[in-house]
Amino acid sequence: MAQAARGTRNLDDGEETITDDNVVAQIRKQSAWVIFESAFGAIVLAVLFWLVVP
Repeated sequence: MAQAARGTRNLDDGEETITDDNVVAQIRKQSAWVIFESAFGAIVLAVLFWLVVP
């Protein structure tokens, strides 16, 4: 996630800057989706736990 924010990637040769703006935009979009899914999953689990445990 941090590399997506910086516009870099780490392949086998170490961290490198991504020069293609379309690729940077796609990676940032994907990382935002991952953060959203994680937060949504955490909320769902918290609500389920709250409903099950008195």
